[in-house]
Amino acid sequence: MIKHLLKLVWNRKRANLLLMGEIFLSFLVVAMVVAQCVIYANNFSHSLGFDYEDIWYVSLNKKHASGSMGFKGEEAQTLKQTHQALLDLDEVEMVAASEHVPFGGGLSMDSFSKDGRNVSVPYFRVTDEFEEVMKLELVRGRWFDRSDDGLNWEPVVINQTLARALFGTKNPVGEKLEARGHNELRVIGVIAAFRTGVFSAPGNFAFKRASWSKGADQWHGLPAKFLFRASPEGAQVFEKRLRNELRDASRNWGIDIGTLSQRRETDLKNLLILPIAEGIIAFFLLLMVGLGLSGVLWQNITRRTREIGLRRALGAVAGNIYGQFLGELLVMTTVAMVAGTAVIVQFELFDNLVGRASGEVYLYSLSVALAVIYGLIVLCGLYPSWMATRVQPVEALHYE
Repeated sequence: MIKHLLKLVWNRKRANLLLMGEIFLSFLVVAMVVAQCVIYANNFSHSLGFDYEDIWYVSLNKKHASGSMGFKGEEAQTLKQTHQALLDLDEVEMVAASEHVPFGGGLSMDSFSKDGRNVSVPYFRVTDEFEEVMKLELVRGRWFDRSDDGLNWEPVVINQTLARALFGTKNPVGEKLEARGHNELRVIGVIAAFRTGVFSAPGNFAFKRASWSKGADQWHGLPAKFLFRASPEGAQVFEKRLRNELRDASRNWGIDIGTLSQRRETDLKNLLILPIAEGIIAFFLLLMVGLGLSGVLWQNITRRTREIGLRRALGAVAGNIYGQFLGELLVMTTVAMVAGTAVIVQFELFDNLVGRASGEVYLYSLSVALAVIYGLIVLCGLYPSWMATRVQPVEALHYE
């Protein structure tokens, strides 16, 4: 039976080629959309590693010609005054500074090495208060504190993922790390997790310390972003008062004020644009394929009335005709999706389009795409195939 169906499809290869191409493209698009949704959902389910509720941020923006890591002179004094102005607010108990702000605020990158293992590591440079403000979960060792001021090496805190990548099951606290262009690095603590975006994948992460290391002359390594926890009753009123309080302290600097909850919502909306757009494209592509399929089948039935009538005259029942047309569709669909699966696996399509995908993502996305395409094909083929069963043997005589 399958051999006969393959022969029928091959004999009408020119008419079937375009349809198979549409099925092939639809399969790729559906598989890609499903894969991206699975990756997003999986990443979203992981813990961020910090509590973003009631966290406010103040970001000062000013280009400085020195290009150094820290701020000097008047710039450093401006940061210090801003820091103090935030502490003077009744709603604020503690203020942390960070090189970046979570949820779309960028990253710094470095490369750590240990015993020949080299990994790329995103990191934030933060002050000692960052752990308490963000409520990080410290699982080993300690966080930065004032005792680190006199060290002749640079302390770092890493997450568990990075600890496993560099040290395996060994306790990393106290271990040395190698990094290009740095003094000696040592791990002083390990946190459970830290992700900077709503859909960012769990991965390596590290924190470096920023502090007043050279008195009032330089805020060494400290970026101009502040984070603090406050839950005022009127957020808009508080933000307006906050701007007024900081206006004098940070004169001639641009000020960006908001909450991490707002940044998270914005980040969520921005990141969902791509999968939503892909989903819309996939929907209309499937709609086009479905309509085209129905039209092609209807045309085939009209052109093949004599063939159908002769089969009925030779004793074929309605089920045989029904099975023939659905079988031809399923054969064409199978050929197209085998080709699509080969393209996805051979050329690592998902890795290029949706990021590094695991084997489970491949399997799940392919399974869902197969089910969707087969379901669409069967659904679109039911009515035209049923119409073919209504052809009577006498109708074949009209073509003689």
